[in-house]
Amino acid sequence: MAQVAEVGRIDAHQLSYNLLWRFPERDLIPYCIANQIAVVTYSSIAHGILAGRFARQLELAPGDQRHDILLFRQDVWPGVFEDVEQFKRVAQESGIHLIHLAIRWLLHQPGVTTVLVGARDAAQAAFNAQALQGEIPARVFDELGAISDRVMKDVPDEGNPFGHHP
Repeated sequence: MAQVAEVGRIDAHQLSYNLLWRFPERDLIPYCIANQIAVVTYSSIAHGILAGRFARQLELAPGDQRHDILLFRQDVWPGVFEDVEQFKRVAQESGIHLIHLAIRWLLHQPGVTTVLVGARDAAQAAFNAQALQGEIPARVFDELGAISDRVMKDVPDEGNPFGHHP
């Protein structure tokens, strides 16, 4: 980005960032903040993991693109599953859906200006938009962050969560 900035302005940087993938906090997000570059997140609910619907024993269909995603890997999934169970506990105790907490946690992070969340239909899009309603106590964000800190100790930093290594 520093090289690009030598010849032109960077207005936004889109990156994978969520409660289960926080490696951008080390260098990308601080660079964006320091250089007034908007941070746009994608994979904001971690390929659906933060919907809290996956079972301990993963059963992905053959050809499912998630087979290549690091968080679903056999050596990583058990820890991710356990941590998602903790996120679900926080959601239940706060009375706020986990997807909404995941979206709002991102919006609560320094530098994040836009959170992209996929939806399969209009009902999912409307549900996701409801994340912007109401107040969330700071202690809930703190608890999510503490769980996420533990998650990040078990997630290998392989450059990206997609198993893509050009």
